[in-house]
Amino acid sequence: MPDPGSDANVVVLTFSGPVTIANSQNTHTRLLAALESGSEVHLECSGVTEADVSFVQLLLSAYRSSQGRRRRLLLRSPVGACMRDVLLRAGLIGNAPRGADGDEAFWRGGLA
Repeated sequence: MPDPGSDANVVVLTFSGPVTIANSQNTHTRLLAALESGSEVHLECSGVTEADVSFVQLLLSAYRSSQGRRRRLLLRSPVGACMRDVLLRAGLIGNAPRGADGDEAFWRGGLA
């Protein structure tokens, strides 16, 4: 269940531990609920200890879906080492500068 942020329109959704295909249905449900609950969703993934491409796909799908719904979805901070490894292997991030546009900027995270 999403945790309310300091602003009533901001939902903070925290992921920790393993987020893999084994719990992808729960991840999907939580992402949908968060997108329906607030105009802005902040994802906190710093506690993720194991991730696979299913988690990355769900986050990317939620990100693109949020754009179509005129909602804002962002990472509260850049991804950690285990997620960065998955993103590199999937070819979703590379050596683009920090201010890069598009999906790579999403993965770099941070609240501006």
